[in-house]
Amino acid sequence: MIPVRDFRQHLGSRRMASAWLFAAALAVALLPRPSAAAMFITIAPVGNDVVASTLGGTLNTSGLSFSGNEPASGPTLWPVFAEIVLGAPAGFDRYVAITGPSSWGPPTSPSNAASSLGPLVGVSSGQFLVVPTGYVSGAPLGPASATFANATIASLELTPGAYVYSWGSGGNADSLTVTIVPEPATGALLTLGVVVLAARRRTQLGNA
Repeated sequence: MIPVRDFRQHLGSRRMASAWLFAAALAVALLPRPSAAAMFITIAPVGNDVVASTLGGTLNTSGLSFSGNEPASGPTLWPVFAEIVLGAPAGFDRYVAITGPSSWGPPTSPSNAASSLGPLVGVSSGQFLVVPTGYVSGAPLGPASATFANATIASLELTPGAYVYSWGSGGNADSLTVTIVPEPATGALLTLGVVVLAARRRTQLGNA
């Protein structure tokens, strides 16, 4: 049986983590986005693990150039190259010409997921989009996830924040946002800062 004090502390940590997840989602909602549909990937601490997940969506690859197909590969996380690929191990197609941040942290070795589900999808190096083999532009992609066991945002050397990748123009415009949620104990000021900066950016765009 879990002691009452320990249970209360555990419950408090869960509530705090949920609060930071909500705040991060609000920050992303305030960021300026293209008018086209977009996909979102969240990397967040969950218990003793770090979980990357997406609710799915669609991706318009019409404005990108096909860069090749890779054989079966598992989900990986590599901050120095801004790489997150989640979903069940499978072959994938790679498209080039997206624009966005090329790094989320210092040089480290890549981390492999302990478990994963869903279609393989992700970004790498601020220029590559990863989608399932044979993916048809605009086709729906279901939820996907990748769990990095016994890890923290700090141990993976991830820099919290919202990283937006965009491509195409006009009817072919699309985007994918990767949000790295900070640890509950260190996330308050950072999350507030992201919200304020995003709101200020939206105001500046509105006045332009």
